Amino acid sequence: KVAAVVLATVAAITLLTPPLYESTAKVLIQDNRAQLLVSPGLQNNSQSQPSAVSNPVTEQDLNSERDLLVSAYLVAQALAGLKLARAESTPERAAGSVLRALVNWPALGYRALHNALEQSAREQWVSEVSQRLSSWVIRRSNLIEIEFVSRDPRWASEFLSRLLNCYLDFHAGLTNDLQAARFFQAQAQMLQERLRRSEEALRALELRTGIADLNNQRQKLTLQLGGLEDDYNKTQAELAATITELQSLTRQGRATPTQVRKET
Repeated sequence: KVAAVVLATVAAITLLTPPLYESTAKVLIQDNRAQLLVSPGLQNNSQSQPSAVSNPVTEQDLNSERDLLVSAYLVAQALAGLKLARAESTPERAAGSVLRALVNWPALGYRALHNALEQSAREQWVSEVSQRLSSWVIRRSNLIEIEFVSRDPRWASEFLSRLLNCYLDFHAGLTNDLQAARFFQAQAQMLQERLRRSEEALRALELRTGIADLNNQRQKLTLQLGGLEDDYNKTQAELAATITELQSLTRQGRATPTQVRKET
């Protein structure tokens, strides 16, 4: 009779307990931070001499990403914007709440005795969801598998999708610094304004001087200056030759007598 009662109790609990659904996902971890190699010999990026080297993913990186995926912070981000009623609302949930209240009665007494802070409804929801979330690293790979257990298959799939989106947004926020982006945008606007003022000054100078093409005018002046330098060098050479000839004639004139007698 005892065996029959136990069997009937187990069968009744099994039939009354709703099924659990598991939603799983795999995340590939890669190191996108490349170290640039600066060397005079690395002129071109080739397979034999790469200009950047990517570090392999270490076990510490995998463990860090695994802890991040199941962290309370990321779970809270995934549940942000959802109403508390979005949590699994089943008839068994009410009975489970009563049982949890009876089990947590010593903890409630401890908190009341020591004036401990009580968790809000959303914090309790985050804690409950975190307990049904697990992750592990697949051996000899860079893959992390995540599993979420729920009695609602749609909620299990939706929550895991939201969690992965928050994970990707978190990494995107690490690589894209908003303050740096705003700084570079401000610098770009300032340089654009300087360029605009310089172009206006250049147009005013063109109207005042009549020079339409500054590069063409500079090229013409350079050619003209080169021609003048050639003429100057040629004149200097002719002047030196004339001075030398004049000195030679002066010496000859001094050596020549003023009177030349005829032959006898």
